Amino acid sequence: MTSSSSNYSDSIQNYRFDVFISFRGVDIRNSFVDHLYAHFIRKGLFVFKDDKRLEKGESISEQLLQAIKDSRISIIVFSENYASSSWCLEEMAAIFDCKQQLKQTVFPVFYDVDPSHLRYQCGVYQNDFDLHRRKKFKHDPDKIRRWETAMTDLANSAGWDVRNRYGYEYGYTRYLTGTGMRMKITYSRKWGRAEREARTEEPHQLAPPQSGNRPKGGPEPRNHNTPFGTVPGRTPPRPQARPNTPSVP
Repeated sequence: MTSSSSNYSDSIQNYRFDVFISFRGVDIRNSFVDHLYAHFIRKGLFVFKDDKRLEKGESISEQLLQAIKDSRISIIVFSENYASSSWCLEEMAAIFDCKQQLKQTVFPVFYDVDPSHLRYQCGVYQNDFDLHRRKKFKHDPDKIRRWETAMTDLANSAGWDVRNRYGYEYGYTRYLTGTGMRMKITYSRKWGRAEREARTEEPHQLAPPQSGNRPKGGPEPRNHNTPFGTVPGRTPPRPQARPNTPSVP
């Protein structure tokens, strides 16, 4: 084993958080991210979700940078307004650095955005990047290039293409934290608790589960292009009556 591999293996025991979630609060704080966070917590994972941050200034805090480094996995939820926040873009770039330098596992979630828009900074993201170039950071082109490099790389990574239009957020997040991600528990002497080693099933833009093995609580595909694929003639099941509740005649 090389020295660098040895150092990385040793660093596995030093993670403080299992998951770091990067997101644009104005888009999804009270919906998708909250469901995602709740499912992770139910699984006993330690999650960093910066709910109370104040996006003041152009640089993220040292505490936040350290939280990213102290996380085994980072999940970036790319939503429509993500790129409008230089804070979020700095957070994304820091996560990208950890992916490159520390071999951190990173999962992009494309929440109602086309991954190609991230890959080329076009579509819903074009205006935001143009604004950053012309006004906010016109004297700092290196920062813009750093964001573009990070976003392009992450857009080319295996991730989850999540669409909100049919109201399946709970099912999606349950699927992501269940079938989409596995954890191997190891022991951490530094933090005195169980640590998890990420084991993943390659997302490939959320391969559709078949009817026979659809995860419990997961969304049933409709006859539409959903993130689970197109399944003709399939509609979501009707809600079942609660146990011990008499049916209405």
